[in-house]
Amino acid sequence: MPGSKKYSGKFTAEEVEIIERFMKKYNVNPNQLVKRSVSLAIGYTEYVNLASTDPKFRKIFETVIDESQKIMSNPRILKRIEKKMAAEKISQEALDNLESNASDIDKDVKTLRKKKKPGPKKAKKKRGRPKER
Repeated sequence: MPGSKKYSGKFTAEEVEIIERFMKKYNVNPNQLVKRSVSLAIGYTEYVNLASTDPKFRKIFETVIDESQKIMSNPRILKRIEKKMAAEKISQEALDNLESNASDIDKDVKTLRKKKKPGPKKAKKKRGRPKER
């Protein structure tokens, strides 16, 4: 078993800004961020692999999703949820704030998920015949 190893990555300026804002907001140092990210990525990848290779697991997962969608589309249940929200004094302003925060998070996640071409940028060649010296 090897000793500890250091991993690094390359990020665009926009990605760096998102990462630094996140670390400052949640008081997370770079090492903690990398360890948490790696554990989440491994867990996510393992479950995706399990869902794609094990038909029984996939069937269970699809059943749970289908049933939860049916429950949430039931008008009686939606009215019950609305009554509970009104009883707990959850205002439209709070819901709008939640939607705004979710939208900001979604925008940051989309930026971080963009696929980038590997390797350095290619230098564009000038058109025409090269000048003689």
